[in-house]
Amino acid sequence: SGDSIDTESLSMSTLFSNHPLGNPIIGNEDVVKKISEKELSEKRRNFYIPERCIITINTSYSEIETIKALETYFGNFWEHTKQSNPNRVTAENTIPSLSKLRKPQNALCLQNNPDNQFAVKMIFPTIGGLSRDIVLITFLQRILDDGICTRLPANIREKHGLVYDISCDTQFFNEIGTFSIDATVSEDRLNELLEKLASELKTVISEYPLKEEIEHIKFRYCFDLKQIKETP
Repeated sequence: SGDSIDTESLSMSTLFSNHPLGNPIIGNEDVVKKISEKELSEKRRNFYIPERCIITINTSYSEIETIKALETYFGNFWEHTKQSNPNRVTAENTIPSLSKLRKPQNALCLQNNPDNQFAVKMIFPTIGGLSRDIVLITFLQRILDDGICTRLPANIREKHGLVYDISCDTQFFNEIGTFSIDATVSEDRLNELLEKLASELKTVISEYPLKEEIEHIKFRYCFDLKQIKETP
């Protein structure tokens, strides 16, 4: 079957080498082959039940009508949480404390791939949870990649033509998050890409963002927040 060339799985397994976050989302071949009907039935009975479920509905029906329908088909007692602020079903007590998550410094993961297009991923651990700090990290991510005029697409792809594609992304879990940059590049441009990418990251660290950049990010950020409210 060969080794995985998925940079997301490879980077997460390197960053979280001794933690479930490092496991592939779809599992691996050994685990899949060992799963029994009994195990699947037990998981369904223990986890996929109304008591562990949050349902979100956009509807013109009244609250009374909607709850009546839910209780008719799902049973149990359902209560509408006010102001879209439900008692969250969180993963507390299932993720070890951040102090237990270790990674080798400057870790490098190489995977052989005969394709003439290389995939590069840089990933950094960040804070997690729900706080003002993750908004700041998201701002940093958007400064680097939030449309064709932002730094990574504008400088590395459009100005220098070094990559087929480049993006920056964040993920936030209960106690930790990740900040990552992905790029696809031809073999003969890899060294130049790494040089320019290092330069961009050093600039982000050493210099304040431009006022125009901040205003652009605020505008795009607020637009996305409005879209979330208005789009089912």
